[in-house]
Amino acid sequence: MVDYICSQGAFDLTPGTQQTLVLRVYQQGEPVMERDLFPYLRLRIPGFAEMGFNEDHEPIGGEPEPGSDAEGIDDPELLMDMAAEALIEHGEEAVVTVHWARLLLPTLRQPLLPEEAGIKLDGRDLRYGTNETLT
Repeated sequence: MVDYICSQGAFDLTPGTQQTLVLRVYQQGEPVMERDLFPYLRLRIPGFAEMGFNEDHEPIGGEPEPGSDAEGIDDPELLMDMAAEALIEHGEEAVVTVHWARLLLPTLRQPLLPEEAGIKLDGRDLRYGTNETLT
Protein backbone atom coordinates (compact mmCIF):
# COMPACT_ATOMS: atom_id res chain seq x y z
CA MET A 1 0.00 0.00 0.00
CA VAL A 2 1.29 3.44 -0.84
CA ASP A 3 0.63 5.77 2.07
CA TYR A 4 1.78 9.00 0.46
CA ILE A 5 1.98 9.59 -3.24
CA CYS A 6 -0.16 12.25 -4.78
CA SER A 7 -0.60 13.20 -8.40
CA GLN A 8 -1.15 16.81 -7.34
CA GLY A 9 1.79 17.03 -4.94
CA ALA A 10 4.74 19.32 -5.51
CA PHE A 11 8.51 19.30 -5.47
CA ASP A 12 10.25 22.21 -3.81
CA LEU A 13 13.55 22.53 -5.66
CA THR A 14 14.87 25.28 -3.38
CA PRO A 15 18.36 24.29 -2.16
CA GLY A 16 18.33 23.33 1.51
CA THR A 17 14.59 22.62 1.62
CA GLN A 18 13.83 19.37 3.44
CA GLN A 19 10.88 17.43 2.03
CA THR A 20 9.33 14.14 2.98
CA LEU A 21 8.04 11.40 0.71
CA VAL A 22 7.70 8.11 2.54
CA LEU A 23 6.50 4.68 1.44
CA ARG A 24 5.00 2.60 4.23
CA VAL A 25 4.17 -1.06 3.72
CA TYR A 26 1.75 -2.78 6.08
CA GLN A 27 0.97 -6.46 6.15
CA GLN A 28 -1.91 -7.86 8.14
CA GLY A 29 -2.22 -4.55 9.97
CA GLU A 30 1.42 -4.37 11.02
CA PRO A 31 4.09 -2.03 9.59
CA VAL A 32 6.83 -4.05 7.88
CA MET A 33 8.73 -1.38 5.99
CA GLU A 34 9.13 2.38 5.88
CA ARG A 35 11.39 3.88 3.26
CA ASP A 36 12.32 7.40 2.21
CA LEU A 37 11.45 7.55 -1.51
CA PHE A 38 13.61 10.53 -2.50
CA PRO A 39 16.73 8.49 -3.37
CA TYR A 40 14.55 6.32 -5.66
CA LEU A 41 12.81 9.19 -7.49
CA ARG A 42 13.59 10.52 -10.94
CA LEU A 43 12.06 13.79 -12.13
CA ARG A 44 11.98 14.82 -15.79
CA ILE A 45 11.17 18.52 -16.30
CA PRO A 46 10.79 19.85 -19.86
CA GLY A 47 14.01 21.61 -20.91
CA PHE A 48 16.15 19.76 -18.35
CA ALA A 49 17.82 16.36 -18.20
CA GLU A 50 16.48 13.79 -15.77
CA MET A 51 17.02 14.70 -12.12
CA GLY A 52 17.43 12.39 -9.15
CA PHE A 53 17.93 13.02 -5.45
CA ASN A 54 20.56 11.82 -2.98
CA GLU A 55 19.98 10.59 0.58
CA ASP A 56 19.93 14.23 1.77
CA HIS A 57 17.22 15.03 -0.83
CA GLU A 58 19.59 17.26 -2.78
CA PRO A 59 19.00 17.26 -6.55
CA ILE A 60 21.43 15.32 -8.76
CA GLY A 61 21.49 15.93 -12.50
CA GLY A 62 18.86 18.09 -14.14
CA GLU A 63 21.28 19.90 -16.43
CA PRO A 64 19.74 22.20 -19.06
CA GLU A 65 19.08 20.56 -22.39
CA PRO A 66 20.63 22.03 -25.55
CA GLY A 67 18.43 24.76 -26.97
CA SER A 68 16.54 25.36 -23.71
CA ASP A 69 16.26 28.78 -22.06
CA ALA A 70 18.61 27.55 -19.34
CA GLU A 71 21.38 26.41 -21.69
CA GLY A 72 24.72 28.01 -20.80
CA ILE A 73 23.70 29.06 -17.28
CA ASP A 74 26.04 27.71 -14.60
CA ASP A 75 24.62 29.30 -11.43
CA PRO A 76 23.08 26.34 -9.48
CA GLU A 77 20.52 28.47 -7.63
CA LEU A 78 19.35 30.20 -10.81
CA LEU A 79 19.10 26.81 -12.55
CA MET A 80 16.95 25.42 -9.71
CA ASP A 81 14.73 28.51 -9.92
CA MET A 82 14.37 28.00 -13.66
CA ALA A 83 13.66 24.29 -13.22
CA ALA A 84 11.01 25.11 -10.60
CA GLU A 85 9.40 27.64 -12.96
CA ALA A 86 9.44 25.09 -15.80
CA LEU A 87 7.86 22.52 -13.49
CA ILE A 88 5.05 24.93 -12.62
CA GLU A 89 4.53 26.06 -16.22
CA HIS A 90 4.75 22.59 -17.78
CA GLY A 91 3.61 20.40 -14.90
CA GLU A 92 1.43 18.23 -17.16
CA GLU A 93 4.53 17.32 -19.19
CA ALA A 94 6.77 16.57 -16.19
CA VAL A 95 7.36 12.91 -15.43
CA VAL A 96 8.06 11.43 -12.01
CA THR A 97 9.26 7.84 -11.83
CA VAL A 98 10.18 5.60 -8.92
CA HIS A 99 12.81 2.87 -9.21
CA TRP A 100 10.64 0.28 -7.49
CA ALA A 101 13.06 -2.63 -8.06
CA ARG A 102 15.76 -0.86 -5.99
CA LEU A 103 13.37 -0.54 -3.02
CA LEU A 104 13.41 -4.28 -2.33
CA LEU A 105 9.75 -4.40 -1.33
CA PRO A 106 8.78 -7.28 0.97
CA THR A 107 6.85 -10.23 -0.42
CA LEU A 108 3.19 -10.05 0.54
CA ARG A 109 2.07 -12.67 3.05
CA GLN A 110 -1.16 -14.61 2.66
CA PRO A 111 -4.03 -14.12 3.15
CA LEU A 112 -4.44 -10.98 1.03
CA LEU A 113 -7.47 -8.74 1.40
CA PRO A 114 -10.04 -9.02 -1.37
CA GLU A 115 -10.32 -6.04 -3.72
CA GLU A 116 -13.48 -4.65 -2.16
CA ALA A 117 -12.08 -4.72 1.37
CA GLY A 118 -10.84 -1.74 3.33
CA ILE A 119 -8.94 -1.28 6.57
CA LYS A 120 -8.76 1.28 9.34
CA LEU A 121 -5.21 2.50 10.04
CA ASP A 122 -4.19 5.34 12.33
CA GLY A 123 -7.81 6.47 12.49
CA ARG A 124 -8.18 6.60 8.69
CA ASP A 125 -10.37 4.38 6.53
CA LEU A 126 -8.26 3.13 3.62
CA ARG A 127 -9.66 1.39 0.58
CA TYR A 128 -8.04 -1.32 -1.51
CA GLY A 129 -5.39 0.10 -3.84
CA THR A 130 -3.65 3.45 -3.75
CA ASN A 131 -4.73 5.96 -1.13
CA GLU A 132 -3.58 9.50 -1.82
CA THR A 133 -2.98 11.71 1.17
CA LEU A 134 -1.16 14.99 1.53
CA THR A 135 0.75 15.59 4.73
